[in-house]
Amino acid sequence: MASLKSLHIKESVDELKSLLKSTKNPKYKTRIKVLIALKSGKYKSQKELSKQLNVHYITLNRWVLEYKSEGIESFIQRKPDNANNPDGRVIPKKVKDALIEIFTTDKKQSFKSYVEL
Repeated sequence: MASLKSLHIKESVDELKSLLKSTKNPKYKTRIKVLIALKSGKYKSQKELSKQLNVHYITLNRWVLEYKSEGIESFIQRKPDNANNPDGRVIPKKVKDALIEIFTTDKKQSFKSYVEL
């Protein structure tokens, strides 16, 4: 587990609070609250903080490690869900376009599996 004592948060509490106010996404608000809590030194352990913010301690640990390696940008920028689906859609654009083509051109054509697309 990442140590709270070894974590150096560059931003001031005031900067983090300002960022918190300007952030719309609740996911990122929680992450920023974690940084504020850690910077203020109110919590002795990640488990204690995770209970207070209602975030699993493993998730909190992952966020702390992410902040250590990537900084504040990782907390406020949307990332793709995975590399194969960079636009974050449930159905990739390529597959959606293929489905539209199939169903608009040939009503009788069918397919047995997703792989056939």
